[in-house]
Amino acid sequence: MFTIQVLDNISPQGLSIFHPDLYQLGINPIEPDVILVRSHKLHGHPFSRNLKAVARAGTGTDNIPVEVLTKLGIPVFYAPGANANAVKELVMAAMIMGYRHLDETRSFITELSKENNQLLNREIETKKKKFVGHEISGKTLGVIGLGNIGVKVANAGLALGMNVLGFDTNMTLTNALALMPGVEKVMDMNWLLSHADIITLHIPLNTATTHLINEENISFVKPDTLLLNFSREQIVCENAILQQLNNQRLMGYITDFPTINLAGHPNVLCFPHLGASTQEAEQSAAEMVIRNVCNYLEYGIIEYSVNFPNISLSGTQVSHCYRLLAINKNTPGAMGKITQNISKLGFNIEQMENKSRGPIAVNLIDISGPKESLSELCDQLKHVSKLIDIRLVSNCQK
Repeated sequence: MFTIQVLDNISPQGLSIFHPDLYQLGINPIEPDVILVRSHKLHGHPFSRNLKAVARAGTGTDNIPVEVLTKLGIPVFYAPGANANAVKELVMAAMIMGYRHLDETRSFITELSKENNQLLNREIETKKKKFVGHEISGKTLGVIGLGNIGVKVANAGLALGMNVLGFDTNMTLTNALALMPGVEKVMDMNWLLSHADIITLHIPLNTATTHLINEENISFVKPDTLLLNFSREQIVCENAILQQLNNQRLMGYITDFPTINLAGHPNVLCFPHLGASTQEAEQSAAEMVIRNVCNYLEYGIIEYSVNFPNISLSGTQVSHCYRLLAINKNTPGAMGKITQNISKLGFNIEQMENKSRGPIAVNLIDISGPKESLSELCDQLKHVSKLIDIRLVSNCQK
């Protein structure tokens, strides 16, 4: 039985995928096989030697020490695209809120005199002019990052009558095909910054994208531009944003990542990390990542891992067949030593698959032979140079 350590609130529909005969769930199990998280930070977390996988029911993995886990031979699973529609809808709502000053008007109505309706209506008619806004139709939307979310935002903007500019130097073929033909792709981010009326950020956080919007390039932004950040807090330099707001060059800044300085600013609208907070997105992300975890533990199949290659191997009809999952450093000769040990103990390789990604190589090997020698085989393989982990997978039959 596999033990799953659940460190955050995960969709019950997703957790129901774990079959009770194979999986035991808990908050503090001893030496778990899997750690399942959403926002829980695992940097500095003591990982047990029994750990086989870490899974995040969401898209970003900056709360997980991926490099550390890679060296330990532990795949990190995630759910790309599962929350894309939820974030897209919030971005479009935020865009309209910013252009129509809806947050300010709500506060305005709340603070009005409530003595009688006549007085209330008179005060509304007298003061509502200061909330005159803009229409987004015909405006230019600049989308920085054309991944799963950015493509949906760009397409939605186009459908609402906006002119849409898109910037992404690493766009995948799948996302390129999903992008509507009317979206203009540009190769210079500064050109986009200088031509867009509304700019929205949809890029992952890493060393290259930290403070992507900073003191230097924010000067390219047109006056009265609305800037939205639903990626990560550190994608922008906060001081640069505040300076532009205080100089009244930015119309406003809308973000899903509040800070003390931003939350109190009159031209900033903050949301409390609501991007993926819909029942549909939470369920979709949990179901996606949990299915992939189960496939890995039960069949050795890897899909949607941030640090391991995708690998799969169909079942076999050979009787007395067993599946080995071998993880090794991606160096010459390791695979040869593994197969030599398999043949020495009288096992035959029925089928195998080998994939690598960066420093890691993964091997799925279906072998037939004497069941009583399996333990000895695994023990011998553990001593193979450059081998990080070897595990007998329970299922390889069709």
